[in-house]
Amino acid sequence: MDSFKTPLERCLENLECHFTWILSGDVRYLQDYLEDCRQHGCAWEGHLYNLLGYITYHISKSPEEALTYLRKAEVVLKGHNMEGRGPRLLVNQANLAWVHYLLGEQAKSEAYLKEVARLQEDFPAPPGCDLHPEVYGEKGWTQVKFDNDFKQKAIDNFELALRGDPDRKGWHTGLALAKYRAPFSTGDKQLREEIIQQMKHAKTIDPDNLHLAAVYLKALAQVGRNTEDSGTADFRELMRKCIHIYEEVTSFYPYYYCGKIALADIYAISGNTEKADQIYMDLLKEEDLNPEEELMLCIS
Repeated sequence: MDSFKTPLERCLENLECHFTWILSGDVRYLQDYLEDCRQHGCAWEGHLYNLLGYITYHISKSPEEALTYLRKAEVVLKGHNMEGRGPRLLVNQANLAWVHYLLGEQAKSEAYLKEVARLQEDFPAPPGCDLHPEVYGEKGWTQVKFDNDFKQKAIDNFELALRGDPDRKGWHTGLALAKYRAPFSTGDKQLREEIIQQMKHAKTIDPDNLHLAAVYLKALAQVGRNTEDSGTADFRELMRKCIHIYEEVTSFYPYYYCGKIALADIYAISGNTEKADQIYMDLLKEEDLNPEEELMLCIS
């Protein structure tokens, strides 16, 4: 009961961070995936270490191991320019307050709580928002990596992040990817077209994001369309890079079936239907596809 909780515990439960977002899913697979992203480079390195810290604690129940990742996140986030680094620390400092509490270090936990309060005072949420856009954005970035119920919540949080910071390209990209991962496969023609336009818009804002480009190509393939620049040298180079990325990732993680489906779709778009068909046939023989993967394979 809440009446039996200490003032520190009540403060911790009111924080916006991974330890209060009630995340669930296949965290062991996600841990492997995030470790691979870390080794190969990630534009969201601070977010990645924050999530790895939470997942590590969730799996091992070791706050010491979680603290290692959260300190790495803190270093990365403090490396940002002065204008951006303050609010980007909000979730990280809240996570650190939680981990020091779990370590029994009450004074350190309270110190991080004070730092969160200072950041909230120095960087208040913009008008019309309950939270700072950085918090909404990191919450969306985290939720989209979990089950479908969380992907819908991710869409809501990216939209709230954009309400407070409409020019942030990361939030446009995050919203486009979240919409693709949640309702695209089951949506009607109109909804799919809206999501494709969202991805196209994000691609113009974030043109160097190869993952976004690959998902955009896959979405076009699913509705039987080609991109308007499919015959250009730039398009062929983009296809080559996307294929390389998915080949590399699926070689490290042979059970990453969604990645294999995306790879087959991109091969099909590039005109290599023989390679695409071979991957599709191999996937049809797999017996441990989850329902989401089976649906993706059926509509590919």
